[in-house]
Amino acid sequence: IATSSYKKNIYPIFKQLGLDTYIDVVVDRENVESVQPNPEIYLKAVQELNYNPTTCLAIEDSVNGATAAMLAGLDVVVNTNII
Repeated sequence: IATSSYKKNIYPIFKQLGLDTYIDVVVDRENVESVQPNPEIYLKAVQELNYNPTTCLAIEDSVNGATAAMLAGLDVVVNTNII
């Protein structure tokens, strides 16, 4: 997971859904100097997974997030939320 949110705000949701057993890496805003649209969050997450960014897919819900993923070299799928 690469997120501009704070881990303390998102981790309880992952745990409640039982996803914490499937997620090996969480990079949040506290792990980087600059948040999205800066690609640092994605680059750090990909590096921690020991993957090449060109083999990764980002699923995003914001323009800043999609921009960060593209700048990091990932393919991106954007899922917008209607509020």
